[in-house]
Amino acid sequence: MNRFKRLLGGLAVSCTLAAPGARAADFPAKPVTIIVPFAAGGPVDIVARSVAVPMADVLKRPVIVENDAGAAGIVGSVKAMRAAPDGYTLLLGHAGTHAFNAALNPALQYRPIEDFKTVAMLANMPSILNVSAGSRFKDVKELLTYARANPKKLNFGSAGSGSASHLAAMMLIDATKIEVTFVSYRGSNPAFTDLISGQLDALFDTSAQAVPQVLGKRVRALAVTSDQRLPALPGTVTLAESCCKNLSLEIWYGLFAPRNTPDNILQTLEAAALASIGDPRYRATMQKANVRVPELAKAGRQEFEAVIRRDLVRFGDLAKRTEAKVE
Repeated sequence: MNRFKRLLGGLAVSCTLAAPGARAADFPAKPVTIIVPFAAGGPVDIVARSVAVPMADVLKRPVIVENDAGAAGIVGSVKAMRAAPDGYTLLLGHAGTHAFNAALNPALQYRPIEDFKTVAMLANMPSILNVSAGSRFKDVKELLTYARANPKKLNFGSAGSGSASHLAAMMLIDATKIEVTFVSYRGSNPAFTDLISGQLDALFDTSAQAVPQVLGKRVRALAVTSDQRLPALPGTVTLAESCCKNLSLEIWYGLFAPRNTPDNILQTLEAAALASIGDPRYRATMQKANVRVPELAKAGRQEFEAVIRRDLVRFGDLAKRTEAKVE
């Protein structure tokens, strides 16, 4: 918390002093753009648009959200990596773009740590295991029993390679040693459409995407991947309760800048981001979307980078054990 106060204290100063290495006389002197490497309306987009409002107030400049989707977030991530390192173009990435993609794809066009600078962690989202409202599976045990008796006959949806739904499914497969058939989609919406119609047997997706579908009784939630049950779905068990004692997963979301961005600009952006996730408007939006806001003391640049380094190892090991590949 003391470090957060120091960052906020220096924000007013750093916003008015010249930025070494930057062409602008001060920072920020114009709008800041956040690239979202996925389609509008998804979890990453929700976080970006929610944080953009308080960040604009703190920076006293517009913060623009730009969707540049494609290839499991790779297209937008590469665009952000190649942007001028002046603080005016940021990326909102997540555990998929900056940990799981690297584990799945040795030829990935960017290096999560070397090609980016962390700014701040913004959110954490558990995933939910869903089946259709009319599914034969009433709980996780029934689903796993069927999968073990019928290898590869269970159709598991995925919102795309490297997505939260893909990662959660791979963790369950690794923990339970089941064999399923993956059906990959371009995003959550078409996957949910097929799940609702019964063409898919099961689908993991983030709480922000899945809870409205569950509450609308279009799908049935079997389990959540967080350590604790979700307040919005108190009757839905955790995976740890239902089948896998030590299995938990929350997808982190955060801001990144190109690797050569000057440190004093990064400090300004970090302070603005931390102030924004403490803003009541942001917190209310995240609560409504069933998203957890990280503690300020664990959301800064250094802490965020440590989480990424940990998950690069964690998900790399997962990909090797499951022989997961780019879909």
